[in-house]
Amino acid sequence: MCVCVSECVCVCHCLLAVTSGGRPVIPYSVPTDVASIIAACWSQRAEDRPSFDTVLAQLNAVITQLKAQANTQGSARLSDISVTLTTTGAW
Repeated sequence: MCVCVSECVCVCHCLLAVTSGGRPVIPYSVPTDVASIIAACWSQRAEDRPSFDTVLAQLNAVITQLKAQANTQGSARLSDISVTLTTTGAW
């Protein structure tokens, strides 16, 4: 049975698209490093996807890089952010 989540989107169609290798388009406005992380997480083969710890490390590296860029450009908005993503243990 197909359960529609909105007027034009059906869960069955989404499942078929994803299992056939379809993925949403990553907007050009997404930073390249972040887009790479997203694409890796969407790998068709589960064994090719990064671990959660790897994703956290990559995202923390992106945050560190953005903060460094903000510092060199004099942008207090990003440089004042104190964020470190961590895992709380096994799910």
